[in-house]
Amino acid sequence: TYIIAGVCGEIKEFSLRQFAIHSVNLALTILFVIALGMGAVGSAAATLGAVVLLEPLLMWRLGWRIVGATPASWWREAAWPCLLPMISSATVCYALKSGFGVETWGKLLGFSAAAAVVFALTAGRWSLREQDRLDLCRLLDRVPGEMVRALARRVLGPFCRI
Repeated sequence: TYIIAGVCGEIKEFSLRQFAIHSVNLALTILFVIALGMGAVGSAAATLGAVVLLEPLLMWRLGWRIVGATPASWWREAAWPCLLPMISSATVCYALKSGFGVETWGKLLGFSAAAAVVFALTAGRWSLREQDRLDLCRLLDRVPGEMVRALARRVLGPFCRI
């Protein structure tokens, strides 16, 4: 949001919103740490509370207004394409951990590799926009070496649907 606000001349509004978020964070930190004696946990809770509550209310709305987006278009174009691969790979991690347990480094590496493959396949299939696919195909044309280029096209080519 900072870069977009700066380019669009909205830095004052951005700064005022940041000031409000940090002021609430400071007030909650003083309350939790000094008044309630919660120590480091209170400080962390204050920061988490201020960020979780105020960032979406203040900063996201500013960003949407500046770029002319709606919450629905933001969800469809930005949030969901990022969340879908994360959710799918986290589900694989949880299922493998629950089913087999993670007692060795080998299992940890194997489960991580499986989750990474699921992440890449999900992202490649459902998260890439048409421009992302065009960029991927252009990148494949620049891979040096014929054998490496052939391997890259074999692995990444299906995500290049043009």
